[in-house]
Amino acid sequence: MEAAIYGLIGTLIGASTSIWMAYINNNKAQIDLENLRKENESKGFHKKNFIEIQENLYTAIRTNALMLLEDEKSFNETGIWQKT
Repeated sequence: MEAAIYGLIGTLIGASTSIWMAYINNNKAQIDLENLRKENESKGFHKKNFIEIQENLYTAIRTNALMLLEDEKSFNETGIWQKT
């Protein structure tokens, strides 16, 4: 009889430990999943900003080149810099 009680107590402790470990592992998996989602969101944000910076830089360089060409054209016509 005494062995049966110890067996039952051991089974209950083992089952409780198993359930508790499954709960801990599930929470860790959820935390890892949330961290991965945040990391991907951050990478997407940085990628979007990088593309926007590239486009703005391209526009600025192109505008500067057009202004220089217009200024040179005006200089060739008038002989005076920055006069249109």
